[in-house]
Parts: sequence; structure tokens; C-alpha cells
Amino acid sequence: MTRMARTFLVTLGTVISLAAAGACDRLPAESPMTTVPQDEATSWHFRYETHDHPRLRELAAREHLEDLIDPEATPFEQIVRVREWVSGQWPSGTPNPYPPWDALVILDWIRAGTTGGFCGQYAQVFLQSLAALGFTARYVEIGSVDNPYAHFVTEVWTPDFDKWVLMDADYDLHFEHDGIPLSALEIHDALMAGEADALSVVHRPTREGHSDPARWPLGTAELYHYVRFFLKADHLSRPDEPPFDRHADMVEWLDARVVPWAQSEAESPYPKEQLTQQETDDRTVIEAPPDAAGLDGPSSGQAAGQS
Repeated sequence: MTRMARTFLVTLGTVISLAAAGACDRLPAESPMTTVPQDEATSWHFRYETHDHPRLRELAAREHLEDLIDPEATPFEQIVRVREWVSGQWPSGTPNPYPPWDALVILDWIRAGTTGGFCGQYAQVFLQSLAALGFTARYVEIGSVDNPYAHFVTEVWTPDFDKWVLMDADYDLHFEHDGIPLSALEIHDALMAGEADALSVVHRPTREGHSDPARWPLGTAELYHYVRFFLKADHLSRPDEPPFDRHADMVEWLDARVVPWAQSEAESPYPKEQLTQQETDDRTVIEAPPDAAGLDGPSSGQAAGQS
């Protein structure tokens, strides 16, 4: 059986949960990581792809990603430009068959009409395109009060703001408050405080084949009731590892305002079950920069991918 076939079979089992919306014995030496201590017994590893991975180099060369970068632009402006490019690559559709977590394969399959792509594929192509340009990003799964896994988005470490910033490459948007782009937790905070209507939704005019964020009263901010952070972003280096294991590979944000999904009394067609084996309410853990892995992206005013 080919590697692609093995990957597809493993991924197939996750399609239902993603549409409704592997543990590893050790980390490879070539996979950068940020270790986030929790207590004396456990620790997490946010795993990022090396920026010089051959597949990323091929992606950058084939798709001419460097053409997206204005050397005079800030890193944040460069990130938005990449997001806009990814969002415009195909109209939203259903990923059936579900492609591997490889931007080149995703683009090839969708362009050939073999499959479609929704929020997960936009996030995957976006994250790997960013990585190819020297930026560090991670996957975030979010959910509304009645659907805990409604959407899949991306957070990017932005050196000019010195923080994680939420980017939605499906809806082609981010959120701001007083001109400052927000993280997933900051959007969650505003939603839970009843202040999400004060946020600015910054997005391009909706493209044909994409959903309009205006169809959501809060511009999709209502999808940040539940927030989970995916510990893995190095799928290219680990093609034989199960690509998606919510229970083992995600960290759930649970503060005093969030009822765990397993205990929720909200009416919902989705089973009330524990979604992850790891949870936190420690902001310093989630907001920690990725520079322990040496992957904090280009400095302010510096073109991505250049030193």
C-alpha cells in the first residue's frame, strides 16, 4: 500500500467529525517544538514544521509564494496577503475523498476536480504556505454553544504585534479591536463577556463560492465559544502518523465561563462526550511565543523568508 493510500485510510475516519463541523512515541529530531510545562507529571509539545522542509520548498517554488511578499510590508500585512491568496484558490466544497494534510496534494486534487475543500483544507494550505515563507502557525478548532467542532482556523505568530493572531482563510477574515488584531482567546473572551458585537470583522468582499461572514450575526465570532489548540503542525514530517486525533492531540481551553461539552445542556445533535484528554485555563501557556523552537517568523519590516 502506498504512503498516500495509508494516509487516506487513516484520514477517512476523521471526515465525519470534521464535516460536522496518533499518538507518537517520540518527536523526530528534525521537528522543532515548543515545550509548554503544565505540572511535574505532564508537558505539551507544540510541534511545528521546519521551514526548509522539501515539500515546503517545492510549494513555495511551484506556487511562486515569494511573489506575494512585499518587502516593504509589515509581517502582519504579509500574512494577510498570503491568507487572501489561499482563500482565492478554490470555491468552498466538500473534501470527498479527504486529501492528505499536504498543501501540494490538496491543491492538485482540488484543481483536478478529484475532491473539494472546506475550512480544514484552507487552514492546511494556509499554514504550510506561511511555513514556506518563514512564519510559524498552528491549527485551532472552534465551536459554538451547540456545536463544539464547527470550524477549523489558524493562529499565526506575528512578530510586529508580538502575539498570536487568529486568521480564517475560509472566510478570509480576522478580528480587531481598536486596530489590534486578536487571537482566538481574545475573540472567545469578547464573546463570553457579551462584547463580540464591538469587534471589527476585517475581510475582503466575499468571493463567489464562499460563505459570507455577514450571515452570522457576530461575523463568525459566535463560533469561538469552544476553543481547542492542535498541538501538531508538522504533518509533512510525520506522514505515517494519524493526521487528526482530537482526543490525544488537542488542548481544550476551559475557563470558568465554559461548560465542558460533556456536561453541556445545550440542545444539539452532536454527542455529549469528552473531546480531549488535555485542558487548560492558563493564558500564559496558550499565549507563549514559539521562539523556543526558533520559529518566530521574520522580524518587523523584514521580508518573509529572508534573513
